[in-house]
Amino acid sequence: MPKVSVCVPSYNYAHYIGECIRSVLSQTYTDWELVVVDNHSSDNTAEVVRSFEDPRIRFFVNNENLGLVRNWNRCVSLASGDYIAILPADDAYLPRMLERSAAMLDHHPNVGFTYSSYHMIDEHGRLVKTRRQWDEDRIMSGEAAVRSNLIDANFAIPPTVLMRREHCLAAGGYDEAYRVIIDWLLYMRIALRTGAGYIAEPVSLHRYQHPTSESAQKFVKKPRLITDEELRLLAEILPRMPANAEWRGLRRQAYHGVIKRHVRRTYDLLVHDQIEGFRRELAYAMTLDHALPLRYRKMATLWVASFFGGRVAKRLDSTERAFWHAFRGGTSEPTEPEGPM
Repeated sequence: MPKVSVCVPSYNYAHYIGECIRSVLSQTYTDWELVVVDNHSSDNTAEVVRSFEDPRIRFFVNNENLGLVRNWNRCVSLASGDYIAILPADDAYLPRMLERSAAMLDHHPNVGFTYSSYHMIDEHGRLVKTRRQWDEDRIMSGEAAVRSNLIDANFAIPPTVLMRREHCLAAGGYDEAYRVIIDWLLYMRIALRTGAGYIAEPVSLHRYQHPTSESAQKFVKKPRLITDEELRLLAEILPRMPANAEWRGLRRQAYHGVIKRHVRRTYDLLVHDQIEGFRRELAYAMTLDHALPLRYRKMATLWVASFFGGRVAKRLDSTERAFWHAFRGGTSEPTEPEGPM
């Protein structure tokens, strides 16, 4: 029985899944199986997967579309390894991903899951940016893992994670009461039970919100869905953290982070000229934090831009970024792909 199960859930990703599978076949670590579960695709995913003649690949096709969360849970149920990874079909591994991750789990029995730095790429595979949480490897207690992944808003993402099967199952797998933040919630639930490990070396490629991405469509069309799920996560996790001054501050920081990300997602509505939706979601953010205009300087810019459309919004945003870059003496503020702030 293999030590590691790499699970690839896929839906209409024939154009990416070949690269994904090749990245697993190229691993320096060899004690693995690859479980591919096609969620009733209408493209030629099956043809692409079956073109790989490797006995370590197990391929399953659902008779109906189960939805994203149930399909991920089916992947877990089919896995036989002690360690489990979910590798979305539009992402890929770098050659040392399994070697580094499995070694950390092998040497640290108190670690329930590992995650790493990673490269963000676009739909064509071009590097967008590299995301690092720290510059060195770390072994964390459960509390420290919760803290780092609350404040960094789930730095751990599926193509970087390797989990112990026992902890994944004990935490309930992927919660089918959620639709979007299922990975973040599972990692937090595992962290409450055990520790986590971080690998500073980027060992994965994450294809960021390309046009065919299911998550990209959810971000643009339903920003409140994500925000409400994040608030539910905080309501579950934060009461289980220490009741001290440090965590009181972290609670406020985590809550404001949820609201800030909601405003970023409303920006996506604006640049797609969904003006009514933008104003509705911005008003919702105000109900969560009445001091929002004072807390985030972009609010006035975005509201004014909504009267002129998405093209003007982009122009105002780039102009304001250039101003702050010059004002700070050439030190630019962080520019993540999610939008302004």
